[in-house]
Amino acid sequence: MVEINNENALFSQYFAGSIDKLPAPYILELQKQWNEWIHSMYKTVDELAHAWSMSKEELEKNFNERTIPTVATNSDYSKMRRDFYKFIYDVENKYWTGMYNYLKNDLGVKSVISGTQLRYSSPFIQAKLDYVDIHNYWRHPGPINHNWEIDNISMVNSLSNMYEMAGQRVEGKPYTISEYNHPFPNQYGAEGQPMLRAYGRLQDWDGVFQYSYNNRSNFEPDVMTYFFDMIARTDVLAHMPACATIYLRGDVQTAKESIVAKINHTAYFDSLAILKRARIGIEAAGFDPRLSLVHKTSVELTENPVEPIKSESEIIDNQKIITSDTEELTWNMEKAGAGYWTVNTNNTKLFTGFPDAR
Repeated sequence: MVEINNENALFSQYFAGSIDKLPAPYILELQKQWNEWIHSMYKTVDELAHAWSMSKEELEKNFNERTIPTVATNSDYSKMRRDFYKFIYDVENKYWTGMYNYLKNDLGVKSVISGTQLRYSSPFIQAKLDYVDIHNYWRHPGPINHNWEIDNISMVNSLSNMYEMAGQRVEGKPYTISEYNHPFPNQYGAEGQPMLRAYGRLQDWDGVFQYSYNNRSNFEPDVMTYFFDMIARTDVLAHMPACATIYLRGDVQTAKESIVAKINHTAYFDSLAILKRARIGIEAAGFDPRLSLVHKTSVELTENPVEPIKSESEIIDNQKIITSDTEELTWNMEKAGAGYWTVNTNNTKLFTGFPDAR
C-alpha cells in the first residue's frame, strides 16, 4: 500500500487558514495559477464581472494584469469564493491524479495507491485512485504540544466514530482505516479496537489499523511514553487476539443489507463551498447516519441528478437500542450516560460499557 500525502491537502490547509499565511514565493505561485485559471474560464473582464456580480471597474485592472488576489479563508460566501474553491478543486485533482500516474506509469509502482484521507480532500477526487482511506481518533489529544490534554470519556455513549467512518465509504472502492486509536491515558481505551474490528466486519471494510505500535526507540518500555503507542498498553494488547477472531476469522458477520446513498457532484460542491467542509456522508442524502450501525453503508458519487429519498428511517430520533441486521451487535442507551455495547456470536461474546446494576 502506498499513500501519497498523509493527512494533507490543499482544501484542508486552506480551511485551516494556512494558505493565507504562505510566504513568497509560494503565495505568488498560487496567485499566478489562480489568475491563469480565471483567464481560462473567462475570456473578458465583462464575463468575469457578470459571473461574480461585481462591477467591471472593480476588476479590470487586476484582471488585465493577472493580479487578482487569492480569496482569504474567512471571507464571506460569494461567487468569487465559489470560483476559488473550483480552482482549488482543479489544482487538487491535477496533483493527485498526476502523482498517481507518475508512480504507476513512470516509476512502475505495483502496490495499490491512495492519495490522502477523507475529510482532507474531496472524495470525488480521492476515489479516482486505487483505494480510499480515512483516519479517526476518539478524543484526540490537544493541543499538540507539551501541554496537551485528553477527555477521559467512553465512546460507548456515542459510537459516533463508527457510524461516521462507515457513512463516508465510497461505493465500489476498497476502503481502509489506516489510523485509529482511543489515545492513552483514556481509561476506557480498551473498547476502541474491538469496536473497530466488529464494525469493520459488519461493514466489510478492507483493512483496519491501530495507530501505532511504537514511536520510540525503546522496544521494552516500562511505562507509556506516547499517547498513540500500544507497545506498553496492556488494556489494548490484551484484546488483540479477540480482535483477530472478530475481523480476520470472521466471527462477526457482514451486514445482510446495504444502503447506498447517491451524492450528486454539484450538490456536494455547493455544500463544500458554503460549509467549508470536504467530507460527505450518507446523511447528506437524507439518511440517519446511525443506520451504519445496522446495515452496510456507502456513498455513490455521481454526476447525474439524484432524486431525494422518500423512505422513512428505520431509526427514530430517541431510539435507545440499535441492533445490527445480523442481530450480533447491540448498542443500548436506555440509561443516559451509562450505555453499553455487546457482541454476541457463536464464537465471540463481548461486553463493554456501564452495567449500572443491570
